[in-house]
Amino acid sequence: MNWLIFTDLDGTLLNHDNYKSDAAHAMIDELKARDIPIVFVTSKTRAEVEKLQAELAIFDPFIVENGAAIFIPEGYRDFDLNALPLRDGYRVLELGTPYAEIRAFLEQMQPRYSVRGFGDMSEHEVAALIDLPHHRARDAMAREYTEPFVIHDATHEPAIHAEVGGSTFSVTRGGRFHHLMGEAQDKGRAVETLIEIFRNNGYAARTVSLGDSRNDIPMFEVTDVAILIPKLDGSYEPIELPNLIKARAPGARGWAAALREVIGESED
Repeated sequence: MNWLIFTDLDGTLLNHDNYKSDAAHAMIDELKARDIPIVFVTSKTRAEVEKLQAELAIFDPFIVENGAAIFIPEGYRDFDLNALPLRDGYRVLELGTPYAEIRAFLEQMQPRYSVRGFGDMSEHEVAALIDLPHHRARDAMAREYTEPFVIHDATHEPAIHAEVGGSTFSVTRGGRFHHLMGEAQDKGRAVETLIEIFRNNGYAARTVSLGDSRNDIPMFEVTDVAILIPKLDGSYEPIELPNLIKARAPGARGWAAALREVIGESED
């Protein structure tokens, strides 16, 4: 049986407290040996994903900035992707809104609400918020489609959601930030689109998704199996779906164990 893996990163494949994935490396090696694609589906930028892929020697397609764009390496599995534009060595399918439009909307809200996005912050501030070195913060700030932001006054949150809901944008909550993005994008739409691309190119597969937060729900809903990773304290986001399995450990350790159990069970 063919498998196709879609995984969130922070708090899922990458531990929430130290961003490490060591406990998943043996499972990653097994998936690669079995030629099973590992597709990153993340709020991270293309710059961040490219560096992580290089570190883990994973060179499958990836989905960035909460479903904003799909990047497929040119020549990948001899897929016929000539209809998609070629950019920087990838065939690219954009579902999101350009960053300049996202920033403009956030800026027009700022006189009324206590919000600050990455575009308002220095590299030092972002590095402190995400607890990463400055060069990693620089990659996180290389936004193309979405804007992570913080709400300094929690009482503003309902009004912000209401205002965004009446616009051509949407907002979702990730592990550390809210994310402002185009209304036509989410992880589920991007994953569903990429599944169809694989299927149309002769790779029909049973699909598995892994994530730890509510913005992973659209992705969970379009895969055969969904794996919810617990928080560091062992608690879970309040998500209930018929295809949902709850991993028993947080981060990379839970990621690896749950995947091994799902794939192993099917192979028996």
